[in-house]
Amino acid sequence: MRRSTNAGQSWLSDINNLSIGSNTCSGLDIVYDYQGLHVVYAIKASDPNYETYYYRINSGGSWVDYKNVTDYFDEVGGQPSVASSPEKVYVSYNTSVGSYIGLAKVRERNSGGWEIPETVMEWPLQSIFEKLAVRNNKLFLIWEKYYVIYPVQYADLMYQTRDLDEKDWTEPMLIEQDVWPDD
Repeated sequence: MRRSTNAGQSWLSDINNLSIGSNTCSGLDIVYDYQGLHVVYAIKASDPNYETYYYRINSGGSWVDYKNVTDYFDEVGGQPSVASSPEKVYVSYNTSVGSYIGLAKVRERNSGGWEIPETVMEWPLQSIFEKLAVRNNKLFLIWEKYYVIYPVQYADLMYQTRDLDEKDWTEPMLIEQDVWPDD
């Protein structure tokens, strides 16, 4: 792994590679802020379940602040996303077991540590993929709503928001209907 501190004019190779062994990975996301590079990834810990992990690469190029984000009451989850605000880091993951369809959860890290995971949507809503973003003091979760009208499967592009200092998410709002390509 290499890094640049001058917009790519030169590159340093002082970051050690992170080994995941022969485990399958179900996602990787990275965001940069004043604290460094926040990295989340999910690997298959035990078949068929994925676990989501967090690291930060600090300004010295060291991997620090390791956390199994899905360690709360033996949760599982993959397909992670990460976003940051000046005071917090946010990690989302999909709670699917053995598939890519599940509920989206978000877990926050602040100066006091990791908070309890939040369920963003409730059953029967299910998501296939999620992406976090922070804009204008709001946390956004963009996700694909999965559903079946037999025999056809559908996915609608949705989003939800909440204020950064609150825990209540808005109701899901539609961005685009039936985003899967035609067969």
